[in-house]
Amino acid sequence: MMAMNQKNPPTEEQLARMKAAQEIARKQQDLLNRELRTKYSNWHCALCGRPAMTQAVCRKAGGNVCMSHCHTCEYHQEMFGHCLYREQEKPWKTWATAETRKDLFLLLTLRTGRNCIIGNLDENCAYHVIDGDTGEISRGRIKFINGAWHYGTFEDEEK
Repeated sequence: MMAMNQKNPPTEEQLARMKAAQEIARKQQDLLNRELRTKYSNWHCALCGRPAMTQAVCRKAGGNVCMSHCHTCEYHQEMFGHCLYREQEKPWKTWATAETRKDLFLLLTLRTGRNCIIGNLDENCAYHVIDGDTGEISRGRIKFINGAWHYGTFEDEEK
């Protein structure tokens, strides 16, 4: 008799999605750690330039600031004592969408007539698309957004 609590093992596609999500999360955490280590290691206030005895991390100013500046900022939440400012993500323009990364590469190969392969993650957590025959890096990127794989470009890179 089969146990009631037995779970099905994840499929290959589910494992690939989990691996991609973990890789993206790790990359985002590495970028954040690098940004905090480099941008916010200043001992002088990023706004007034004076040596700060009590500092707060300010993403809007791009560094540590005197705590006195926080009380006049619109993003400071007094009740919790932290900042609500978040940088906007780059606008993304999708050219093709598929449920699986394999299907997206098949679609790209059929449309372009080239053997497309995946490259490394960039600083915006999107994969480079590379022509497998020539090694040429495409302008487009592949990104996992809202449960699907998207091929597209960041709008500021199109110019």
